[in-house]
Amino acid sequence: MHDDERAALARLCDQLPGLRTEIAKHPAATRELLARIESRARAGEPVRALFAELFPPGQAGVTRTFEALPSLGPGRSSEERFGCPAELCDREATAKPAGPLPRCWLTGRFMRRRAG
Repeated sequence: MHDDERAALARLCDQLPGLRTEIAKHPAATRELLARIESRARAGEPVRALFAELFPPGQAGVTRTFEALPSLGPGRSSEERFGCPAELCDREATAKPAGPLPRCWLTGRFMRRRAG
């Protein structure tokens, strides 16, 4: 998978809970598009091109992206790093000491511990 695709998939996975909440307010066609993006991403297929459909240019010609969604929040430990369980993207997450393991929002699986 190309680096740009892996980076886009990492952003998607990182912000998927907020994106799902936002897209739930949209018409069925938009919800179906997000479901198709998720399905293709889980299968390791390219999804960047579908983002243009999900985030069309605004009236002023500005492209909306999921970058503007709120992050998952501060307060994360940097001692343990975790990565994509399916190795589809470069997303990294950290866990609070003695806290729950981070999950991949796309696959629903626990993320894998990364060395050092």
